[in-house]
Amino acid sequence: MVPLKYVVKETSRFKKTHSSTLYKDKSSLYKIIEKHSWLYNDVINHINYNYSIHKEVNKNIILPEDLIIDKSEEIRGYKCPFIKGFNLEKLGKDLTTSEKIAVLNNLTNLLKEINNYLIVGDINLNNCMYDKDLNSYLIDFDLSTKLDEEPCRMALYNFYKKSTKKEILSNLNTDKLKMAIICASVLYNEDFEASFVSLLPYNKWNEFYQYTENSLLKDYFKYAFKCLNKGEPIDDYLYLPNDNYFSNLVNKDIKSIRKLAKK
Repeated sequence: MVPLKYVVKETSRFKKTHSSTLYKDKSSLYKIIEKHSWLYNDVINHINYNYSIHKEVNKNIILPEDLIIDKSEEIRGYKCPFIKGFNLEKLGKDLTTSEKIAVLNNLTNLLKEINNYLIVGDINLNNCMYDKDLNSYLIDFDLSTKLDEEPCRMALYNFYKKSTKKEILSNLNTDKLKMAIICASVLYNEDFEASFVSLLPYNKWNEFYQYTENSLLKDYFKYAFKCLNKGEPIDDYLYLPNDNYFSNLVNKDIKSIRKLAKK
């Protein structure tokens, strides 16, 4: 256990958000959850569970490796490895096509592994990282939930059912779909994720199904998903491997995605 007093006094403040404060030293990141956050109790419960499984999963799935406690021994946050690398927010534009494929394939394998334990929910470009050696990392599981729990509704974006206009709660299928959107964004240097996030203000996202009627986006996705599923080339010589996490998600076109998301 790491005392809260140590974190505040002996490490450097790295970043502050409305719900947490981050500190770091040379090798570790320390995240303190703000008590005023309305998600405080949920996040602390998730942290506790994620800590309990951190030794069972790939070390590139960045889970709490220690808990931070205050003087009353209440859990206030966690310590995890500090990753010196880059997130995919800039779509890996410094990478070659073959390097992008390596990073994305590693990410899908990490997602496949953690989905044996968790519904991640908040999968986005900012939470997918890589380093100079092309090692891939998944980070930030504060809003994830165990497979038998009701998923947290908070995420960068969510999907809605066309028929009922109701939000689709995060599940293993939406985890895969969000990773597929990340892959499409990186492969084609087009931030498709932003389209889902910003179509309407105040968290009223446009329906996934309606937006995919956009012919350009539909064509991009059809081609990306075809590659991810079939191992077909995205250029003259590079192939995505057949063994990836989208094989059960995608068939030949966007219609299979739409059907699956309804479940």
